[in-house]
Amino acid sequence: MIPTGKVSTPSDIAHAALFLLSPQSSQITGQTLVVDGGWTSVSPIPPTTLK
Repeated sequence: MIPTGKVSTPSDIAHAALFLLSPQSSQITGQTLVVDGGWTSVSPIPPTTLK
C-alpha cells in the first residue's frame, strides 16, 4: 500500500530536484527529501534494510 496510491516516477524525482534548485527552497537546509509517495512511512521493512 502506498499512501498516495502510486509509485514514484522519474518525473516525480526530477520535480523534487528542480524544487531544491529553485528559490522557493532557499530556507531548506540539512534535510533528506524522500520522494516515495509515503511508502517508507508505512513500510514494514526498516529503512536501513532498504539501503
